[in-house]
Amino acid sequence: MLADLKKKIFSSPEFQQLSVAELPPSAPVYLRGIAGSLWAFIAAYLFEEFRGQILLVAPEKDSAEKLRDDCSQLVSEADVHLYAAESTHAAQPLDMTATISQVESLKVLSAQLPGIYVTHAAALAFAVPPREKFMREIIELSANTETGFEALLTKLAERGFERKSLVETYGDVAVRGGIFDFFPFIGDNPVRLEFWGDTIESIREFDVLSQRSIRELQSVSIVPNISGMASRRTDGNGAADPSSAGEMVSFVDFFTQQAIALTDDLSLIEKEIQELESEGVALQF
Repeated sequence: MLADLKKKIFSSPEFQQLSVAELPPSAPVYLRGIAGSLWAFIAAYLFEEFRGQILLVAPEKDSAEKLRDDCSQLVSEADVHLYAAESTHAAQPLDMTATISQVESLKVLSAQLPGIYVTHAAALAFAVPPREKFMREIIELSANTETGFEALLTKLAERGFERKSLVETYGDVAVRGGIFDFFPFIGDNPVRLEFWGDTIESIREFDVLSQRSIRELQSVSIVPNISGMASRRTDGNGAADPSSAGEMVSFVDFFTQQAIALTDDLSLIEKEIQELESEGVALQF
């Protein structure tokens, strides 16, 4: 039923006018009368025709999550990515779900992969490391290769991991003899490396509760925690910190020049940004 509805909407005269070939390059296109899930249909239509990067900006995190869910119903879930964040105060706990979605989106964008990327105004306010720096921080490990055991521990600590007796959640590292466990910031399960000296003999995903192996891997990518790399570039008084200039960028800088950006209600986006500025957040775009 959804496939039939999607086909009918995509073949409508209104959607045919959204053809990428008809869109003016580097110029905004204003759409009227768009509401609710129809934005997901527009993003899906452009993605299937363009097969490039589509950035969909919602006013708030809740609406961004809803759009992500809607888009996932129209195209492959693997092609839809949520870049979410919350403007938090020091007394508030870190939203790890948001952090993981940020890291995952940056990982995919670093590879310049096509997809629908859904975000919201507050998330765009947070600085992130430049694409080249983010890529340099990714650690690639393969089975049957040599990797310094102690050096790996140091590298993980530098990337936001914390050593524990057992891994329980994202960012944990635990070592027992030649067993090296860590819980990546991307993925649902921790990973176990079995060392012989400085050689990685095997790489396995395992269940955090039962400790049983789930599957064997030939390689694994370890992505840093951007909450440790990125910061909202402000000084103690909430003003922009000039000493950090050039070190961090906006999420939108990860996109190619050919990417298409869509936004819902521009007035709501502007209102959200103004509220962030009043709180002393140094915006990056």
